Amino acid sequence: MSSGDQHHLNSLDRASESVRSFVVNDIWEYGKAAEKTATQIVRESIHQVNQVLGVSIPIPDLPKPKSSPQLLLTPKAGFFNSSQDWIVRNKTKSAIFFAVVSASAVYAVYYYNQRASKRKTRRAKRSKQGARKEVVVIIGTPGSAVVRSISLDLEKRGFIVYIIAISHDDITTIQSESRPDIKPLRLEIDDPFQTEAAIQQFHSILDSRHQSFPGATPHTLDLTGVVIAPDLTYHQLKRIDSIAADVWTDEFSTKVTLTINASGAFLPLVIEHQARVLILTPTITYSLSPPLHAVETTMVGALEGYTRALQRELHSSGVHVSHLKLGAFDFGALTPRAQQVRASDSRKYANPCELHHKVFDALTMKRPFGTSSVGSGSVLYGIIGSLPTTLVDLMISKSQLKDRMRTALYKLH
Repeated sequence: MSSGDQHHLNSLDRASESVRSFVVNDIWEYGKAAEKTATQIVRESIHQVNQVLGVSIPIPDLPKPKSSPQLLLTPKAGFFNSSQDWIVRNKTKSAIFFAVVSASAVYAVYYYNQRASKRKTRRAKRSKQGARKEVVVIIGTPGSAVVRSISLDLEKRGFIVYIIAISHDDITTIQSESRPDIKPLRLEIDDPFQTEAAIQQFHSILDSRHQSFPGATPHTLDLTGVVIAPDLTYHQLKRIDSIAADVWTDEFSTKVTLTINASGAFLPLVIEHQARVLILTPTITYSLSPPLHAVETTMVGALEGYTRALQRELHSSGVHVSHLKLGAFDFGALTPRAQQVRASDSRKYANPCELHHKVFDALTMKRPFGTSSVGSGSVLYGIIGSLPTTLVDLMISKSQLKDRMRTALYKLH
């Protein structure tokens, strides 16, 4: 036995004696004092009753306190106290230990949830004859990687997907997917009468009786949800004083105002069908708010404000609005740029399946999330964005310095 082990056993012996003394002596004395007080209260109460009623109630002989018990405690009984003393003496080691245990527990829960999420079967409901009956409307740029990825996945899972088209080019892009259950829905947001007529026509499609095959029982369609996924990226890096006024007007008109007007046109149908609303916004640039990104940061901020207002407004109507903050994804062959990214830095980007699962769960689960994050960097940059501004500025300046050094070294070679 080593000296360290012997020292630990001696600590256990001393701790067990302390516990024995506390249990046998201190607690027993407290018990005797409490019993003596209770006995005195009972005697005084009986005496007062005798005086008030003029009767003579005999005072019973209350049991006398027994002698102190002899407890036989083994050294193991003081393990908790000795461990507590060890923690106090070794604060650094204890902190590291509990940090490792906590991180392991968090990772275990995350890993379990991820495995359970992957094993979960996600399929849209169908009619009794097996026909598709659930409809999802997507408001966003038809050619964007996010809209294409979500629409293709929802169609694969059994939904009928309608994508909002504001031009003939959008209709061509949607029809180029060659999927019979991914359909364009023409809306002219600038024309209120045409928009109302298109919504009424879509309403009649939902309420009409559909047959999966001749002789089958007719069924109607259900509006499951509206997914709002605008493309809020602005690829030009400019200082605020060099951004023209018409740029602000065009960007907000085509990306923010159009999105808000289109989603507002569907709200009566959403309330009628008790459908879900899911809003997707990029979070990395908005969280950091770096220089030269004022346009994108402002647009995302405006749409997040609209999301919070919509959540509170539709809550009284029983409609749930979910907000999904997006990180970086490897969309594979959906865009030429993604092909290049996938060949070089694909490990830095999340699998789109994570996005697909989140979207499906928000549309179908019994208790959908309010606000959630998905994608590489979505959680981390959200935390960084909540830090004091000085720390974020320091991180950005160091990152920019590394980029400049990397560029300079590349030019030297």
